[in-house]
Amino acid sequence: MGARVVDMHDLWHILNGWDSDIFGEIHLLGYSYAQLGGWAWLILGVIANSILATKGRFEGIGYLRNAMRRGRKAALLVAVDWEAMLPLPLDEVRQRLSIAPPEPYQRLP
Repeated sequence: MGARVVDMHDLWHILNGWDSDIFGEIHLLGYSYAQLGGWAWLILGVIANSILATKGRFEGIGYLRNAMRRGRKAALLVAVDWEAMLPLPLDEVRQRLSIAPPEPYQRLP
């Protein structure tokens, strides 16, 4: 299960429109918490936001919260037959899995 979650990490980024910058990763931490329920995901998101807050960046806490909402609304992604989904158009996959279209966010390199 753990290996599958690691392998799906990039797919979840793509499905939700989140880049690999720190805010994209914060999104994915909130989403993973909502999907998988492990407290470690949420704790890492809070730690990342705490570090960013020391640099005057506070928008990540809203990203974390939004991602948790998105994750609760979506189908359980660890149960998806990804091998069958990969050939499908991205919009169709999002629709089948109840994933809303990506929302723009401020990327932080």
